[in-house]
Amino acid sequence: MAMHAFGILLVVLYSLLKFASSDINFVRDGFLQAGLKMDGASYVRPNGILTLTNNSAKILGHAFYPSPLPLKSSKNKSIVSTFSTTFVFSIVPKYPDLGGHGLAFVLISTNQPKGCLVNQYLGLPNETSNQEFSTRFLAIEFDGVQNLELEDINDNHVGIDISSLISNISKSAAYYLPRNDQDHIKNVSISLKSGKPIQAWVDYNEGEMFFCFQRFADS
Repeated sequence: MAMHAFGILLVVLYSLLKFASSDINFVRDGFLQAGLKMDGASYVRPNGILTLTNNSAKILGHAFYPSPLPLKSSKNKSIVSTFSTTFVFSIVPKYPDLGGHGLAFVLISTNQPKGCLVNQYLGLPNETSNQEFSTRFLAIEFDGVQNLELEDINDNHVGIDISSLISNISKSAAYYLPRNDQDHIKNVSISLKSGKPIQAWVDYNEGEMFFCFQRFADS
């Protein structure tokens, strides 16, 4: 039996997803016609922007791709689909100095995850519900709060989570530019909760995941 996952698209502006080992690929320049399965506070604005939350306290929002995405071949379960995605998002906190919890891009084994709390965990299911309901997920988190219980490195980081709220690896939010001499690179910090659009890329190939992102140029 082929393994499937539902993609939770926690983004707001634009999304592209392509599975190299299947015929599934799509580009969304707005989400009005995307047919997403949404819950919580999420909705699509008239201009096509997907919005997951609002200024109210203790809320969350999910937006799922409407049908399962095959991640393993039904003929050879050792073969996992190679996939690539890019999307643009913006985190606009009610109180910029305090920020907010952030968001996550997720591949998950159900489109009705249990145990998602409104006050933490980026809309992901907690450890108890993962064990009770055998929920599996792969998440890229864009986290604007430091939770010491989850071993967060700071309050502005990106992490890869594999069926756990404790990241397998995380780094401070930044992108890299070559210096003038081309022999060294410059680390440029990004504030995830600045309210500015940020573009992210995620590529998975044969057990390796490559992730990068950049902030749009200021207008």
